[in-house]
Amino acid sequence: MPYALCPALEVPSLIVLERKPSHLPRRLSPVVLITAVTLIIITSLALIYSLKLPQMLMAKYWFNQGKNHQEAGNQQQALKDYTKAISLQPTNADAYYQRGMSYSSLGSSQQALADLSKVIQLNPKHTQAYYQRGNIRFDLGDRQGAKTDYTAALQQDPNLTAAYVNRGSVLADLGDEQAAVKDYTLAIELEPNLAPAYLNRCLSRSNLGDQRGAIADCTQAINIRPNHAFAYQNRGLARRRRGDMRGAIEDYNIAIQLSPEEADPYYNRGLARQGLGDTQGAIADYTQAIKRNARHALAYYDRGLAQNKLGNRQAAIADLQQAAQLCLNLNRSGCYQDAQYQLNLLRHG
Repeated sequence: MPYALCPALEVPSLIVLERKPSHLPRRLSPVVLITAVTLIIITSLALIYSLKLPQMLMAKYWFNQGKNHQEAGNQQQALKDYTKAISLQPTNADAYYQRGMSYSSLGSSQQALADLSKVIQLNPKHTQAYYQRGNIRFDLGDRQGAKTDYTAALQQDPNLTAAYVNRGSVLADLGDEQAAVKDYTLAIELEPNLAPAYLNRCLSRSNLGDQRGAIADCTQAINIRPNHAFAYQNRGLARRRRGDMRGAIEDYNIAIQLSPEEADPYYNRGLARQGLGDTQGAIADYTQAIKRNARHALAYYDRGLAQNKLGNRQAAIADLQQAAQLCLNLNRSGCYQDAQYQLNLLRHG
């Protein structure tokens, strides 16, 4: 019996699996990555700036308003405008500076000092802030503080002539006339026609005993500014110290013509007249000085001495008592002691 054939086996077909896309991120190139980060930063900064821009523009507006009012002499309104600018932009050093100047113009020295100190805190290289703060400290009697500020201003700008002149005045007040002369000379080298530098150097040279040099400096100041009353006063002082009483009186006469309400030209002319033996004329000048400045301690003192010379003992005592009291009020111990010494001589001599 033939063998029956077995049915052919079915070979299953191959199942081809489709490859699904991978969900792992593809690695970005460094250039693409840097570009993307940069775009993000720029976009963020632009957003921040766009938010602050209106505030900055308003701060600028109020600052300009303040400048306009300041230049027009309306300091009170300028203060308000600068304050608004500062509230919108608290790091605006220029707004603090200008507000400080307005405070200074109004006589509000402490507020001005605070604003100028803030300027220096925000911008340590702000030359004018140091210079102006030095001026305010000088006016307030803080000579050391003023000296420090003028020196800082000169470190920022070695050609700032006004700072040399003002530091020279501080040094003279502190008793260092030699250093003062050096500062005035530096100012003159930078600006040969600067009358205040010659004027102040004249006084310092006179205090150092160089009357010839003092007279030359005051004469130069007069040549630059013929109507400068202080230059005539200082030259008169140098002439009187040199023994030229008549020349001194001539200078004081001109100073009085130029500044008739000033007390010192009368007082100094009184000293020159007394040097010539004109005691009555001296008393008349001291009296004119006192009329113009009732706190002129030296005018009372010298009038007291002149009254005593004429035999007017009670008038002399009254003047010396007033001089002593004024010296005491002004914390001038040497002046007070001199007046008390003369009083003791009159009372017990």
